[in-house]
Amino acid sequence: MSGSIWSVGTKDFFTKKMLSYAIVPLLGTMTIMYILFFIIMGVTLDSFKESSLQISSTTQSVENGVASSDESNIFIEGGSAVADFIFTHTITSWLAGFVVMIVGGYVIFILSMVVTLIIIGFMTPYIVKEIKRRHYVELVDERVEHSSSIIWTFIKHFSVAILLFILLIPFYFIPFINVIAFHLPFYYLFHNIYLQDVAEQSVDKEIFKKILYYKKNSLRLITLTLFAISLIPFLALFTPVYIVIILTHKILQERLALSNLN
Repeated sequence: MSGSIWSVGTKDFFTKKMLSYAIVPLLGTMTIMYILFFIIMGVTLDSFKESSLQISSTTQSVENGVASSDESNIFIEGGSAVADFIFTHTITSWLAGFVVMIVGGYVIFILSMVVTLIIIGFMTPYIVKEIKRRHYVELVDERVEHSSSIIWTFIKHFSVAILLFILLIPFYFIPFINVIAFHLPFYYLFHNIYLQDVAEQSVDKEIFKKILYYKKNSLRLITLTLFAISLIPFLALFTPVYIVIILTHKILQERLALSNLN
């Protein structure tokens, strides 16, 4: 095979079969996220309508040389009233907007990534098989022998990503650094899950370890580039299949190089 993995992989992506594969995670993710959006919004609005807010205030006054204080309690019932109070005060408005942006963006991104990874996981064997048929017919079929299931692997990496997200919270308030800090947990999950998914269908366990050891930096550069592409709103809808294609080429080329050395 000649050409870089980017040029060859891009040509593979724009074939009829791969484009048909790309529609599946696109439609699947959009459908599931659309349903989840209305479920979450419904639950949130119902709980918001039942909420209430109590505001206590104390007024100090002096009459005929005698100091007195009056304490009053104001009850605001209903979500709309609570929202009006929150967003008409500068500090609470900024904090509420920040929390909604960070938490909401994180939840949506994670949910869409999880849904996409699950869907693409079922399609990876077919994509890898097609790439091997087109470019690597000399390679014998191999699969990684896992001591644990892919579900456990996902849970492990997902837990680490959540932990990273929590530990990096202080950096989210520092300009410029917050961009890197916010995306670091996502990239960690992206890098490990996609590599694991493709490697499971492409190489033996021991060979995969060698590839990870000798080509660690080049693999990170490729996944970092693919991650940056996946952050582009419109392109993100079509990238899952493209990501698998590029990583398949990379891993199979390294496997081929190692076999030629032996």
